[in-house]
Amino acid sequence: MTGIFVNYRTHDAMFGADLIDERLRAEFGARHVFRDHRSVRPGTAFPPELWTRLQGSHVLLALIGPYWLSVRDDQGRRRLDDPRDYVRREIRRALRWEIPVVPVLLGDTPLPDPPALPEDIRGLCERVGLRVRSHSAGPDLDALVTEVSTLLPADFAVRRSPQVPAAVLRSAAHPAP
Repeated sequence: MTGIFVNYRTHDAMFGADLIDERLRAEFGARHVFRDHRSVRPGTAFPPELWTRLQGSHVLLALIGPYWLSVRDDQGRRRLDDPRDYVRREIRRALRWEIPVVPVLLGDTPLPDPPALPEDIRGLCERVGLRVRSHSAGPDLDALVTEVSTLLPADFAVRRSPQVPAAVLRSAAHPAP
């Protein structure tokens, strides 16, 4: 059982995916948090593993940064418009499978307007989201952990760890060039 599925776009605010994944792993344990680059072992058939992990999740966190809507493929087409785009497919399946989908807005990124999304994932706009900002990463991540906890079964194994100081989180959000 995965528990928490982290959906994100590689070319959009990776710091947010890194921070959120690290904090969730510290709180709930790595085996309960799925993030593709870290969770899929070499040699594993990617699509079947991805769908199995999603189906075994209690919540999908859709991380939305400033470029989430506008990232383009090699031909200049918006990735989100491609029905085979993994970000879109993961959200679509989670909505269809009635897995709670929580938009996590990174920085000052607004929730997309429904017409900006493909029809099959417009339900994302109807979800109450959370925000994680670099200047308040500590409290924002605390709130995220608290809210995610409410979406997990009561018997879900929670592994608490010492909190990471907000100053460390802020420096990780803005690494030196």
